[in-house]
Amino acid sequence: MISLKVKPGRTARWFGRARLKAKPAVLPRLKRQFIVISLSLITVILAAALSIIYYTFRNQQISQTQLVLDEVIENGTSSKVPLSPSNSEEEVNIPTLFVEISGGKVYAIGSDFNVDDQSAVQTLVQAALDQGKTEGTLSDYKLRFLLRYYNDAHVRIAFADQTHEISSMRTLSRNLLLGGGFMWLTFLLISFFLASWALKPVERTWQQQKQFIEDASHELKTPLTVMVADLSLIRQQPDSTVATQEHWLDSMDQSTRSMTALINNLLTLARLEQPELKLDLLPLDLSRLLTEVCLNLEAMAFEADKPLKTDIREPLWIRGDRTQLTTLFGTLIENAVKYGQPGQDILVRLFPLEEHEVQVQVRNWGQVIEPEQMKHVFDRFYRVDAAREHEAGGFGLGLSIAQRIAGLHRTAIQVNSSQATGTIFSVSFERCAPLKKNLIAVL
Repeated sequence: MISLKVKPGRTARWFGRARLKAKPAVLPRLKRQFIVISLSLITVILAAALSIIYYTFRNQQISQTQLVLDEVIENGTSSKVPLSPSNSEEEVNIPTLFVEISGGKVYAIGSDFNVDDQSAVQTLVQAALDQGKTEGTLSDYKLRFLLRYYNDAHVRIAFADQTHEISSMRTLSRNLLLGGGFMWLTFLLISFFLASWALKPVERTWQQQKQFIEDASHELKTPLTVMVADLSLIRQQPDSTVATQEHWLDSMDQSTRSMTALINNLLTLARLEQPELKLDLLPLDLSRLLTEVCLNLEAMAFEADKPLKTDIREPLWIRGDRTQLTTLFGTLIENAVKYGQPGQDILVRLFPLEEHEVQVQVRNWGQVIEPEQMKHVFDRFYRVDAAREHEAGGFGLGLSIAQRIAGLHRTAIQVNSSQATGTIFSVSFERCAPLKKNLIAVL
């Protein structure tokens, strides 16, 4: 009888990857929210800044006019005053009118206006007195006044033209609106750019997560399909003995083991990616650790007709997590065994790279990894040769786990591959001082 096993096809895998290029519906909404929030903050800040400029300049204009009115009250005449405190070279002459009330009579003492009608002066004086304040404005006449009492029968009032003040404020308002509008539009464009830039990692993470789920589902689907087919065949022969169904049971056992290995790898990768994960970074003899890993895998390499050779200098110490580093080096060596050519040796080296660094290299003489493939070597579920690795029992997660462990040790795995040198995976660590002998004995 023929076993109905299903192998994962590249067509389904790459179709899944192509289908994931579509952006999730949530990203445009996040982009809009980002733009709205950023523009709201910018609008508030911009409005506050423009308001401060406006009221500062307005108070400055009022202060200038007040200086003129004070001088007129004291001296009866005014001199030119600076247009702005920061630029004393520019001066402006503000037209004024000085009126003195004595014994109930109004006297126009000095005026820069053409005041021929005494009743007009009386009207201005009465309007100022009716406000009941010592200073203020007469909006109907565009005048600012200052009133000072010397005694009940002696009052002095100074009027100053607001034309220059009003004109300056209108010019300022127009410039602030134009400038503020231009800045707001500029910030709008910047917000669009920043929203797209800020959401790129989110989009990339979402795509990776989506791809991860689909790839994991695809890998789990294969053994489950095999198990369903095997169970169906067993049920078709209810009177058969266990011995006669051994082939199908072996197939189910293999599928179960495959799913268990995949799930364990997924759980390992999930634990390694937890933000709160902390490793036990302790001083350890890397030479001894790497030798132990090679001894444990020597039989596997021998059975695959790929002799495992070592060039390990000792003693070389680093700070690291013994368990995680055992997984890292074991993964690199197992990967070399899977991809190495039969009859060709696998070389594991450990040597000082610099005064404060050491480097581990794992070399095999397998298929050369092309530059385009090199970019994806550490991607989850990626296989340089998918059919070959699947037959060997791999899922494309080992190197992802190894690279994550390297990252937790603040380093990274580098790959070089060519016909002349073979494929070399290398990882460097900072050296540390060795433990004293008595402490080693305690450990």
